[in-house]
Amino acid sequence: MQIIIGSDLTDKDLLYSTDEARIVTAKGVEALAYPEDEKDLSQLLQDANSSGIPITIIGGKTGINGSCVARHGGIVARMDKMTTVSRLAVETETVFSESTRRNYDLAFLEKQGVFPAGMIMSDLDTILAAKNLWLPPDGTARDSMFGGNIATNVSGARSFAFGPMRDYIQALRVVLPDGDRVTMRRGEIEALGRRIEFETDSGQKHKLVLPSYTMPNTKHAAGLFVQDNMDLIDMFIGSEGILGVITEATVNLVPARESYKILYFFDSLEGGLNFADQARSLKVDKRQYSLEPDSTKGLVSLEFYDSGALSLASGKVQVPSSAVCAIQTEFFCDDMETMEEISLLYEEHSQISDDTTVVDDALIAFRHSVPAAVNEIIGQAKRRYPLIHKVGTDFAVPAGSFREMIRLYLASQEIFQECCRRDQVFAMWGHLGDYHLHANFLPTNGKEHEYALGLFGDLARKAVELEGSISAEHGVGKKNIFGIPLIAMQYGLHALFEIKFVKSVLDPKLVLNKGNMIGYM
Repeated sequence: MQIIIGSDLTDKDLLYSTDEARIVTAKGVEALAYPEDEKDLSQLLQDANSSGIPITIIGGKTGINGSCVARHGGIVARMDKMTTVSRLAVETETVFSESTRRNYDLAFLEKQGVFPAGMIMSDLDTILAAKNLWLPPDGTARDSMFGGNIATNVSGARSFAFGPMRDYIQALRVVLPDGDRVTMRRGEIEALGRRIEFETDSGQKHKLVLPSYTMPNTKHAAGLFVQDNMDLIDMFIGSEGILGVITEATVNLVPARESYKILYFFDSLEGGLNFADQARSLKVDKRQYSLEPDSTKGLVSLEFYDSGALSLASGKVQVPSSAVCAIQTEFFCDDMETMEEISLLYEEHSQISDDTTVVDDALIAFRHSVPAAVNEIIGQAKRRYPLIHKVGTDFAVPAGSFREMIRLYLASQEIFQECCRRDQVFAMWGHLGDYHLHANFLPTNGKEHEYALGLFGDLARKAVELEGSISAEHGVGKKNIFGIPLIAMQYGLHALFEIKFVKSVLDPKLVLNKGNMIGYM
């Protein structure tokens, strides 16, 4: 195992110091380690725990909530070399990726795959495509890692029809904060009410009292997943690395089917929202797809872009001058029935000619250009005002509250526009099918940044009042609003203590991924 001591770290090594959003930066890192297998990782965690030194795990570094940033110093462990499976499959095969020049040791079972935590998602996409298989959750960052996708319960656009990563996980191999190890298989370890027990490889028994809060009935990724009589495996999925480190996982796979995207432009927001309300009824039936993948019809995803987002991406697609917003639809290439129904809905709800629609080939670059442009704006501002960071929502609300949440976003945009007195101050896009949009404020100085944070806090409280989620897909990581961890805004301060109690059973010295989810507690 390669370990680089702090004094020997180079500028290249220091790329671990932040993530895509640059909300926090690493401080006081004493060592950078590259574990190559479960044994290496176990030893690292055991040493860190016994000495009380914080240890932070880094995957693809594509997150935007600071989870992978060693804000409290100590040891940083990168998962780049964790590319083999060893415990969840008996027979494995080695596959070489031409694009990343990596070897992966993995396994395919009947309708399942076993993959290592350090696998790049774009490599997994390529390997599955060669076998005509598909893992539906499609987080935007395909340079992220498989383990990180599980630790954050990644979802993406296709969660509208196919659900998040949780729905596909059948087994996990986890190294706990003290270096002990455990295998979890779905259906084997279940809670009795809100109490659960499990045994590790070494025979150590853990008894956990789960948090008492009730999760919102929306797309949701804030805090530990908890409910009565739950499966243990679900608490580790989406736990943002505070309970253990995932080293490999078994996932259900489905037959692949080629899909197609079309971007439709609307001359009014109301027209776009009415279009979406009717289009949602065309959603693919996930269960039917698992049984009859070749004949299942319906929408795969439904995405939204407001005028600000379209402006940021204007160099990637030609936007009609009368466009107020745009909606991207996705359906299977041979599903002409759904395509025709969508076309008829578009004619009903937009006065813009369908000759202006944008089709599949241009949309990948378009989708990536919007958040990239936001990151560039914030990056430029940060060079002048170092405390500035990205201020964007990740809220989802119930269907009946969505129009009210849109109204609040637009009111906040108007207030922020008045504060900044310039044109490009706001952009909103996201997963319209799941009632889940990202409203982004674009501050360029310290005063604007403080104003944006205040508006974010007001919107967060409103989302919770509407029985929504404060984080539908990004997780909460190290994010806070004026020093208050986002979990406290979602559930109240008692939730921080309940989550800390669960973590302290497995991690008594609170060294693993310190600061994630529960802040400084």
